Amino acid sequence: GFDDYYIAVAYSHQFKPYPGKIEAIVSDEEDTPECRRYWKYMARGGVTFHRVPGRHLDLISRDMAPVLARALATVLQRAHQEAPAPPPLAEQLP
Repeated sequence: GFDDYYIAVAYSHQFKPYPGKIEAIVSDEEDTPECRRYWKYMARGGVTFHRVPGRHLDLISRDMAPVLARALATVLQRAHQEAPAPPPLAEQLP
């Protein structure tokens, strides 16, 4: 089934540290000290954790869509607030 395929893909991927910052959405089940240490190591620019209820594989279920949407909205709102303001339009014209 799909779960077997998902697990096979996940286990075959070779993860490498990422130099930037990440926003990690983790389930209750996966929010452990070991998980946090792993992501802090992998995200060399820092990591912000967003905890959602449930189990890890539940994150891709249809029922979790509203929960994930709220977590993603939080991530996008924070990114928008932290983004540098664009230069005034007059500075953009040739």
